[in-house]
Amino acid sequence: VTDPAHPAKLGTWAPPFKPTAPWTSYTFSAHEIAATATGQVAISWYHAGVWVLDVSTKERQEKPVTLAAYQPHQALNVVPSTFAQTPLPLVPFVWGAGWDERGYLVIPDMHTGVYVLKPEWGLHATGVSGGQ
Repeated sequence: VTDPAHPAKLGTWAPPFKPTAPWTSYTFSAHEIAATATGQVAISWYHAGVWVLDVSTKERQEKPVTLAAYQPHQALNVVPSTFAQTPLPLVPFVWGAGWDERGYLVIPDMHTGVYVLKPEWGLHATGVSGGQ
């Protein structure tokens, strides 16, 4: 935002997933967002998982491109009595998203564990290209 008193809307974007449960309808907001120096933005959104948008150019800022999207899917591994924050144990329930020094995307899921993903599109937080 170049002028916080008068922000300008550049574009819009919609999540790539349908809700995993019919009653959730993306009730919760995005939780944490992590950007790279090369214009990739990783967004965690609790029950919607995590996705990476490319906003590296003016055109892509107006119409962000989804580079990747992932929803943790492992079996629940916490005791149900620990659910103080949510009424039901949701999977996925992504707490955050962050880039490590290798350009890997680290995704903590509150109810199933931590996932480390290597982006396949070849853009990394450190500017290193490649991928598997």
